[in-house]
Amino acid sequence: MESSAWHLSLKLSDKPKEVFQFPDTEPGDVRPGGYQVSTLKQLISAQLSDALPDPELIDFVHCGCVLKDDLTLDSYGIKSGSTLHIIKKTWPEPEVEPEPVNRSAAAREFRTLQAALLSSGTYRDAVFKMLANKESLEQIIVASPGLSSDPVALGVLQDKDLFVQFTDPKLLDMLIQSHPALVNAIILVLHSVTGSSSSRNPASTSFSEMPGTHTHINVFHFLSVCNTLQEVSSSGASGARVSSSLFSHALQQALQASSVSSPQGRWQTQMQQLRDMGIQDEEVALRALTATNGDLQAALELIFSGGGGGL
Repeated sequence: MESSAWHLSLKLSDKPKEVFQFPDTEPGDVRPGGYQVSTLKQLISAQLSDALPDPELIDFVHCGCVLKDDLTLDSYGIKSGSTLHIIKKTWPEPEVEPEPVNRSAAAREFRTLQAALLSSGTYRDAVFKMLANKESLEQIIVASPGLSSDPVALGVLQDKDLFVQFTDPKLLDMLIQSHPALVNAIILVLHSVTGSSSSRNPASTSFSEMPGTHTHINVFHFLSVCNTLQEVSSSGASGARVSSSLFSHALQQALQASSVSSPQGRWQTQMQQLRDMGIQDEEVALRALTATNGDLQAALELIFSGGGGGL
């Protein structure tokens, strides 16, 4: 019964390590090292049902690599006594459909907004001030159905240069097709700043009465750049993917938009957690943490989406 001594150390977030003991097996049974990662998830979820009730919401990290469900522990060099770091995921929130856009009305609004942005420095400053205000931005997100699930739109609203570019009436047809929630949000910005009313978007409603949801500005800036690059690459070949070099360039742009001071000291705890998970490139780890405002889960997603655990 080889597996009686087979165990793994499990590390979940900031909790102390726990030892997972494999069930005993009889001769001829699959060795623990031959278990698929998906099977291990089910076993661990059953043992830690309070903390990890759903095996589909678990990811394992070992030596800087996210384990794939269909591979075995042996294929990753995992032996008895190895440490696995557990990442808890959450079910994605159901998507909310954006409100339909009245094209002719939107065209008038866009022309008005662009003219005001180009001709009035006072108006332009007022728009940028509102978009830079966290509370105001959250209220715009709440008032624009579908906006929270559109990272490109969120990135545009949080980057004044992108915002000016995307308010060009020449882009309206593309936006209506691809990002209708952004069109509605831009119109809401126009009404909010000018103080005019709209029957579709009740801009006269007090923003202080509207609930808000927190967003990370640097993450959305990064995602907006990535999506823009994706669209550019897709124009040349259907289904084209953003390359690692483009990904790194996008992340660098996101970092340049950040003004965090002394990130090495600020993210010490998260940096150590990434080291423990096997992320050895500290420059990549620091960049990801800075771009995600210290969100460990989001930083891991950035690092691993870069391909091969690195950028």
